[in-house]
Amino acid sequence: MHVIREAKASDIPQVIDGIKHFVSVSSYGRDDAVNADHVTATLNSLISSDDGLVAVLEREGVFCGCFVGMAHAHLFSGERMLGELFIYTTMEARGNGSKLRRYAEEWAKGRGCRTFTIAHPESEAHLAKVYARWGFKPCETSYRKELF
Repeated sequence: MHVIREAKASDIPQVIDGIKHFVSVSSYGRDDAVNADHVTATLNSLISSDDGLVAVLEREGVFCGCFVGMAHAHLFSGERMLGELFIYTTMEARGNGSKLRRYAEEWAKGRGCRTFTIAHPESEAHLAKVYARWGFKPCETSYRKELF
């Protein structure tokens, strides 16, 4: 049975491995190096913040996925919202992303968040259908330009 718990600093290397895997198979591709020192500092900051969420999905103590997010006030309304930074499941744990999402939703509700935003890279367009099933609606389209 898969369980979800708040992450500890000792979970960070596994989250970084998940990020590296995700980047390597998605449209982020090889141009996006994963700076492990930066990710470590960011995750430590989120873990120690009341507004940060780093949750780990595991089965019998083995890492199977994670959710990373941050609660903050929306620029326009000032209402609190949860912004997803990263959601991931290993191949063996596919289908458990909804558990991570529900965990994040409950966490966000407990912190007064009124909305929850989530995104996916272009290469993972199939996630649009998953997110729609979860109750998300398109809100923005993001564009990226390399500057050097």
